[in-house]
Amino acid sequence: KYGEDKKKYDAFIDQFGIPLKEGLYQDHDNRDDLLELVRFKSSKEEGWVSLAEYKSRMKPDQKSVFYITGDNETNLKHSPLLEMYRDKDIEVLIMDQDIDEFVIPSVNKYQDHEFKSVNYSDAADELKTDEDKKEENDLKPLIKKMKKVLGDQVKDIQASTRLKESPSCIVADSNDPTAKMQEIMKAMGQAGGQEVKPILEINPSHAIVRKLSGMKKSKSFDNISQLLLDQAVLLEGAKLTNPTEFVDRLNSILTESI
Repeated sequence: KYGEDKKKYDAFIDQFGIPLKEGLYQDHDNRDDLLELVRFKSSKEEGWVSLAEYKSRMKPDQKSVFYITGDNETNLKHSPLLEMYRDKDIEVLIMDQDIDEFVIPSVNKYQDHEFKSVNYSDAADELKTDEDKKEENDLKPLIKKMKKVLGDQVKDIQASTRLKESPSCIVADSNDPTAKMQEIMKAMGQAGGQEVKPILEINPSHAIVRKLSGMKKSKSFDNISQLLLDQAVLLEGAKLTNPTEFVDRLNSILTESI
């Protein structure tokens, strides 16, 4: 039986993990059995983990199986999107294979637990506290000013529940494809004509955001607001529209700080 010898099974997954996931996508009749066979990388340990192992480590009040998608395991493990989950000691599955973007949404759940992508803006809703809601309200004036600066570069700006150390991150609206899926669609020639805008989340407790809240509208305010978006885009693994402007803004802020 596969799984009894983890080292051998890991070697099997290295070779046949993707075909197993293809089976998940195509073979609905055997999906429950295949869910026990597939393996994923994890924010908690090296190598492959099963969904049964993940479930055994879930918090008593945890409702969802959390996962993150993207290009690179190392970058994903250090993504700002995982900060809250690390803080709460919640495991997140690391999905860096293209097929994951198709398979997991089609499967939807493991036993009684829904899969929930932390790449989406609503992923942290079930973990939100009353203090988080208060901080959201306190940031409304700043968010209003930042929206005037960033305009249609973003779909929305929100106070972040998930960020603990980083000042900002970008996420997708729950009705939009993730950044990774957009890349896949472009590579397949199916991107369509309309560009999908990200949601910018800012960390209410970060020193940069707190200082920005006290600033009047100025060129420095505009530059910092734009840099919060630009660095979030870079950390997501996406490309900046205008790298030259990014460098100019960064140099301007550095000059002011010297």
